[in-house]
Order: sequence, then structure tokens, then C-alpha cells
Amino acid sequence: MFEQDDNGTSISYEKDNPKDKQNFTLCHELGHFLLKHEGIYFTETADTQELSDEREANVLSAVILMPDIVLLSKIYYSCASFEQVQESLSVSKQASYFRLLDLIRAYFHDEEEQIKDALELYQEGQNPEIHQYFDRIIEYIITEYDHFQPSLVNKVRRALREKDMVTSQEIPSLLNEGDRDLIKQNLSNVKVWLIYNKGKTIAYAWNSTKLSDQQARKKSRIKIITNVRKSMMYQPGKLKERRKALKLTQKDIAEKLGISYQAYSAWERGVKEPSTEKVSQLEKLLTVPKGYFTEIEIVRLYNTLSLSGKEKVVTYARDLVQEESQSKFVSISEKRFEYHVYERLSAGISASIYDDRNYDTVYFTEELAHDFALWVSGDSMEPKYHNGSVALIRETGFDYDSAVYAVVCNSQTYIKRVYLEAEGLRLVSINPKYKDIFISYDEDPRVVGIIVGNFMPLED
Repeated sequence: MFEQDDNGTSISYEKDNPKDKQNFTLCHELGHFLLKHEGIYFTETADTQELSDEREANVLSAVILMPDIVLLSKIYYSCASFEQVQESLSVSKQASYFRLLDLIRAYFHDEEEQIKDALELYQEGQNPEIHQYFDRIIEYIITEYDHFQPSLVNKVRRALREKDMVTSQEIPSLLNEGDRDLIKQNLSNVKVWLIYNKGKTIAYAWNSTKLSDQQARKKSRIKIITNVRKSMMYQPGKLKERRKALKLTQKDIAEKLGISYQAYSAWERGVKEPSTEKVSQLEKLLTVPKGYFTEIEIVRLYNTLSLSGKEKVVTYARDLVQEESQSKFVSISEKRFEYHVYERLSAGISASIYDDRNYDTVYFTEELAHDFALWVSGDSMEPKYHNGSVALIRETGFDYDSAVYAVVCNSQTYIKRVYLEAEGLRLVSINPKYKDIFISYDEDPRVVGIIVGNFMPLED
């Protein structure tokens, strides 16, 4: 029974009823509430009940207790019998029958008698007919299931059950202030914060019962600075493209691999990645070269070459990069391009001028792509970066060890080769007479960007 009054909403049922009856009653009465049916009192024995409302509540109750995707999994993939499905979901025989009838009839309106025959055979232990119906609707059920998106709160809650921290790299909506407030309101043990890196703000959330604020911040810095790349660059798009080229269905491949349709579908959608063993099987099954699904084309081809062939490719690639870079720039001697260069800073000795918006205007014969420019002062980065030259920076954050970056820490700026270590960043000069500088993560260093160019400005 469902009842609403000034004291609130209540749902009641006979405690002596069988478990399947209790479950259905609870979901049925909940259906009245969720469907916003008019009235304040619903009961199975009420003479004034609205039959249409009751039918709607019955349908919703059945869907809650027996979701499409669950029925597909149990009946089609696990080959469960009618009784096994009924018992595992704690529902009655009648409810199971009408739920399956409604599900299949929704797709095949003109086949009601055939569907009923298939269900009767299924109840008698014969699966083929019911499997044929599921075979015809399997892709619709999975597609509909894939459209479901859990709420942000549930995403974060689920992620933090498996690990102690999650970032906006995994859940992008963490970047929204309103969504972060929602997490604070609903998850008492979860904290959220922001960190700036690579020209953008990245948010992270952590379980405060497992990580202290300092531990979470340190962990997020390491994760974000490294921007770890997967060693196996699995490409789901190529898998789907190849399958379609061979005119195969997802079900065809799943059966050949001895896996479920759902598992294979998850590979093509990029939700999950196949194991190394399964990748090898896919390559053989779809007749493609080794590495076809896990490597960028140029990398795959490069790996098939001899040592001398690889050297030729590298030489050619370098020449091509230089040629294309030069083709982007206008080299007319009369033309001068303007650059705004920030205050002088040392290429090894820190200078607290990064946030100073005063800059010098200089000129050069080429227009080089960059985000901002800085003066180089001192000889610690010679012979490559000379005293009085201009360093051009792309605001990329950390990419790989040994590249030259602009690093900011405690309002100080450095231009150095950067190496990522377990406890902090090691900044190394090109000029061997200068000692390395070590900055702990506790000092909150920020790798602003990589040095992409350097020039001596034109004289006025």
C-alpha cells in the first residue's frame, strides 16, 4: 500500500508474503511515487483504483526488478533457464513471464502469438526460440544501456571505492564548480580541490579517510606532471573499421573468440581494452599485421625496418620537420615580427618576475609559434641558449625527461633541463660548471611549458 499525507510518504506490505511478492509490491508502490500518479492512497484492493495507473506501476516495477540488460545477460549469455532467472531475481513466475512478453513485444508488435509460444517453450526448458528473439534485439538493448550515465556523485563514489583519488582526467565534470559543490554536499568523506597545469585547471577528489590533504596534493602533482601515457596505444576505432570492412558483426567475432558480445562491444567502444593475448587473436582473425590495433601506423611500420632503414626514416623525418617548420614562416628581410618579452630572468639563477606583466617589445625576421617569451640572462644554458637571447615557450606542462622547460616555484622562474624524480624535480644546466637544482614537490613546482624556440632579437 502507498500512502501520502502531511506526515510524508509511506509504503507498506504484508511481511508474511513471499519474498518475490514483497519485492514486487515495494517496487510497484514506488512506481506510483516516481510516476507522480495523482492521489494520496493506492492499494491492490481499492475499488476506486485507476487501472491505467496500476498498469504503469506494474510495468515500472518489473523493469526495476528485471532490467533489459540483466535479462539479456542471464538468458542469452548465461543460458539460464526460466526457473533460474526467476529465482536469481527473486520474482514470481507470473511477473517473469509478463516482463519478458512486454520486453520482446515492444520490438515486434505483430508477433505476439509467436512470442507467447516462445515463452511457453522457454518455461518448458527449451531455449532456441527465446534466444532467436534476443539475437534480434541484442544491439538495441546494449545501445540503450550504453546511453545511461550515472550521476557525478555516483561516479565519484564508485571510483573512490576502487582507489583513493580520482581526477578530472577521468571524470571531466569535476572541473565544474557546481558539480564540486554537489560532491561536498553528498559525500561527507570526500574532498575536492584544483591544481593548475599545462595551461588549464585540473580538479581532483580524494577519500579523506585514506589520504591526508598533503598526500592527495602530492599524489595529484606526480600524476598530473608525468601525464603517464599507456604503453599499449590500443585504437578501438581501427578495430571497428576493420570488422566492418570484412562485413562481420560484433556477434560473429565474439563467438569466434569465445567471449560474450558485451565484452567485445566494450572493446570497440573503448570502454575496456583487450588483453595482449586477445589482441593477438584479433590480429589473426581479422588478418592484419602485428601491432595494427595497438600502434600508430608510422610506429608500426618503423618497427618492421632494419637498423639502417630506421636511421633513414629518422633522418628523413627530421629534414621534413625542419622543411615544414621553415615553410610556415615568412622570411622576407624587410618584414619584422613583434614579440613581447618578459623581464630578464636567469637561465639558471631564479628571478621572481614571472607574474610581472611588464614586458619589452623586440623584433625578429620570423613569426614563431609560442605562448609567451622570456629573456635569457646568464650562461648556465650555453652554448644553446645565449645570454641576452629570447626563449619562446609553449604552455604544455611536463612531457618527457631531459627537455628544456620553464619552471615556476615560489614565484621564481627557471629555464632548465627537467628530470622527474620520486620526490621532486631535478633542474639541470647545459653548462657543466653549474650544479643541479632540486625542487621538492612539497614546494609546489609548476612546469609551465617547453622551450620551443630561441633567437637573438634584431637591433633597432
